[in-house]
Order: sequence, then structure tokens, then C-alpha cells
Amino acid sequence: MAQRGSLAWLWQALTGLLLVILLTLHMIVNHFAAGGLLTYQDIIQYLSNPIVLVIEILFLASVIFHAMAGIRALVLDFGVSKSTDRSVTWGLSIIGVLVFAYGLWLFVSIL
Repeated sequence: MAQRGSLAWLWQALTGLLLVILLTLHMIVNHFAAGGLLTYQDIIQYLSNPIVLVIEILFLASVIFHAMAGIRALVLDFGVSKSTDRSVTWGLSIIGVLVFAYGLWLFVSIL
């Protein structure tokens, strides 16, 4: 029988790799290629591109999942019971969904 959290660990590793790629892309486009700080109009124009919007939403989802899985892994390292594991997993899932919804709302508000 697999240990608890082994599938979550795999997803966390995959999102970690994805974060390295997306963060590098984000830094190049937003901080090096732009030639300085972006204005509000620059951000609106940048996010108006559907491909960029999908990449930024994927970046947001990856950061949130990676963070929530990391917190869950820390809790599991303390050797908690299965019921506590379930409670922590549900709690972090709800927090993650709420943070993601807030991020989407911010994208919609900007556009």
C-alpha cells in the first residue's frame, strides 16, 4: 500500500518544475523585456492576449497548489492521524480554491 501523500508529492514536484518554467518566463517578460515597471495600461494590454492570460492563470494555479501541498506535507511530517490529514487536506483545498477564485476575480477586474 502506498504511503499517504505520495500522489500529492508527485503533483507538487510537477508543479515545482512548472513554476521554474513559468516564473522564468514571467520574470523575462515582465521585468527584463519590459524595460522597467509596467504601467496599468501596459498590464491591461499584456493580459488582453488570451495566451498570456492562460499562462498567468496557470502560473497562479501552480503557485497555489504547490504552496498548499507543501503546507500539507509539513503537517504530514508530524505523523498526524488519518482524520487530521483529511481535515487539513479539506481545509487547505478550500483555502486554495478561495485564493484561486480571488486571483481570477483580480484578472477579471483588471480586464
